[in-house]
Amino acid sequence: MTTMTSYLSLLRLALPEVIVAVTALCVLSADLMFLRKSTTRLRGNIGALLSFAGCALAIGWIGH
Repeated sequence: MTTMTSYLSLLRLALPEVIVAVTALCVLSADLMFLRKSTTRLRGNIGALLSFAGCALAIGWIGH
């Protein structure tokens, strides 16, 4: 017996992990593109802020 699972339902299941992974890529991209010449403290603060926003979005999706 084979059960059919649509890709959309699989994406909904894995969406919090996808959000965290995309957020990590955004943090790295922002750091490399825009914050290269900034101080280490500013780079860390911006990275932490973006990471927090991505994690909050993932948690919000889980609670949805």
